[in-house]
Amino acid sequence: MLVIFASFSPTQAQHYVIQKGDRLAINFWQEPDLSTEVIVGQDGSVDLPVVGRMQTEGLTSLQLGEKIVEEISRYRINITQVSVIVREYEGNKVFVTGHVGAPGPLSFEVMPNLWRILQEAGGLQESADLERISIVRGADSDGEIISVDLSRYFENGALDQLPPVYGGDTVHVPGNVTRGAASTSPFSGTSEVYVFGAVAAPGRYSLEKTLDVLDAIVLAGGPTNDAKLSEVRILNEHEQVNSILKINLDHLLDKSYPGAPQLHPGDTIFVPRKTSPLAFLATRVLLPVVTSASVFLIVQAIR
Repeated sequence: MLVIFASFSPTQAQHYVIQKGDRLAINFWQEPDLSTEVIVGQDGSVDLPVVGRMQTEGLTSLQLGEKIVEEISRYRINITQVSVIVREYEGNKVFVTGHVGAPGPLSFEVMPNLWRILQEAGGLQESADLERISIVRGADSDGEIISVDLSRYFENGALDQLPPVYGGDTVHVPGNVTRGAASTSPFSGTSEVYVFGAVAAPGRYSLEKTLDVLDAIVLAGGPTNDAKLSEVRILNEHEQVNSILKINLDHLLDKSYPGAPQLHPGDTIFVPRKTSPLAFLATRVLLPVVTSASVFLIVQAIR
């Protein structure tokens, strides 16, 4: 199983509640021979040395450690310290399918938002269709499907308002029907930037020392005829905090202003498209209907 240990604060880690299927490493410092790794059963309990079966579901790692010490000290009075580490977060596992760099299951200590999950899944491929991403809820939700137009969240600078993703969900990224598939990932290199949206050749590009947003768009073949240059976004991630800069390229080009924003490793440039009534009908109404049925079949096949 592929497990991603995302970076979160110690306070968040302490509040993770153990769930069915989690793999736990239990270390007895005073008697290391008793140390073991166990998987939480479907009844929410595990088998431990000396004390036998113990209920763990619903406890934090700290609470479980205290409970183990309380029980085992009745038999081994020298044991006063036990560490409990969650090795695999089965309860917070999601499946990512479709046009990402590394599709498959991912587990998290603290569930991040959709954008972060896509990054952990290897990033978006060049062929990814950002307007028709689907979140398929887990079995407890009867396969509810939530359609997400990621491009709109970029346009509005509202990544913090993305629909939440829960353990057991499946995130599917379909391919763009107007472009062929590619296997590039925008987050596989630290000295690269990614350009997508209304450009001739969206994809991943090497970051030169003096590369700015205009240079990157030129490398991507330039804007298409339907590009909305007044609403370009640059997504920058610093210490796992996302910030979005909105720039008006029309203004920069008209004024020949020399201060086009410089790019940094991992930056993502999004060039939105001008909308038309016909395009809205095709991409917002017809395609999502077809996609929802297809995604449901994909999810049933991988479970």
